[in-house]
Amino acid sequence: MKRMTATMQPYYFLLPAMLLLGLFLFLPVLLTIYYSFTDYYMLTPGTGVLLG
Repeated sequence: MKRMTATMQPYYFLLPAMLLLGLFLFLPVLLTIYYSFTDYYMLTPGTGVLLG
């Protein structure tokens, strides 16, 4: 058990950084791509129509 904990320790330190990176970098990029393919109006949410 001790050996597995020692091998996983670097990943435990990287986990908070990866979560924050995903939250503040990847999520906005993915939402921007999604919004670019829809006719989405921010003042009336739920009325987005997929363009294609």
